[in-house]
Amino acid sequence: MVDILPARTNPHRSGVNQTLGRPGNDPLDLIADLVDANLILVTEDEDGEPRIGMLETIRDFAVEMLHRHDELPAVTLLHAQHYAELSRLLAADIFQPNHRRAVDRYETEMDNFRRALRATLLAEGNIAAPAVRTSLLGVNLCASIGLFWLISSHATEGELWLRQALAAARTGGADIARVKMWLSWMLSEQDADEMLRLAEEALAELDMSGDLIDRCRAMGALAVSHFELGDLPLSHSWGERLLKLAEKSGDGYMLTAAKVNHAEVERKLGNLPRAQKLLKEARDLARARGDEYTMAIIGLSLAEDQLNSDNMQGAEEELANSLDLVLRSGNRGLSSAFAVLVGRTLEQSGDPGAALLVLAAVNRNIKEREWVCPEFG
Repeated sequence: MVDILPARTNPHRSGVNQTLGRPGNDPLDLIADLVDANLILVTEDEDGEPRIGMLETIRDFAVEMLHRHDELPAVTLLHAQHYAELSRLLAADIFQPNHRRAVDRYETEMDNFRRALRATLLAEGNIAAPAVRTSLLGVNLCASIGLFWLISSHATEGELWLRQALAAARTGGADIARVKMWLSWMLSEQDADEMLRLAEEALAELDMSGDLIDRCRAMGALAVSHFELGDLPLSHSWGERLLKLAEKSGDGYMLTAAKVNHAEVERKLGNLPRAQKLLKEARDLARARGDEYTMAIIGLSLAEDQLNSDNMQGAEEELANSLDLVLRSGNRGLSSAFAVLVGRTLEQSGDPGAALLVLAAVNRNIKEREWVCPEFG
């Protein structure tokens, strides 16, 4: 079974209706006829909106008919344009209160996004449009999907598409700069030198666009790349500049991220009080936005600081405050990190047996989405 466009979307224009045999008819009426003939299925998405699906064999036949009537390029282009716009809208919601819905929608539509990327960057479907226009559409898609690739399990695939977008690009512009920016972030902990080069290029190009949010992201990548290269003073300098730019942007999430990342640099430089102050300010910002995922990350970071300072009571308080946030996130990485910190807390407080039980939950968590952590002091 493959998904095609949501039923509420109308990609059919001009000659496409004629391919279906009845020029001028409402496409939704034609869809109803196809459902009655058991040629397609209509299901509901997470919002209760109808989605259209069909068997691979039916889809292959439909593609062959479009090709035979010389309408495949036009339909392929319309499909790519629709998903470029959808991705732009979803990207704007990823760090909003409804971020889970946006991420889930990306996952649901991933096959459609891949199809659009193959059409625009690899020329599948013989799109009848100038090559420059088509490649720009593919670059635009990559620029808007980049954030989802970065925070999801699709980062490896995303890196390949971002590199393909750079190879296919005929001109520069803000979208190319964003592609470089997202690729730079994906190279974190892999190739700090290339990460630095791409971040510098992206920031130089975005400085001309005036988009403060994207400039913040590029500047953040620059600070992180210097951090990974071991140049803490330069990383700190860029981090201080980022804090000012993020404040100027007025974007709560961007300021939160800037404070969290800069706290790590302050910690490495031995400025633990400033690091903890930045983290607590960031948590207050996340709480004001209802961003429980970021609150959980910050809580675990503060708990680790307390452990490193041998403050068992402080560590237990931070972990206790983070438990519900971690479990509600449904994130396996967070759950694993929480288990490790709880195990360390129990071990350092003189209960190694309990620590082993908690750490065993890490292995179970590889196979299970959630686990229930035992209560602790």
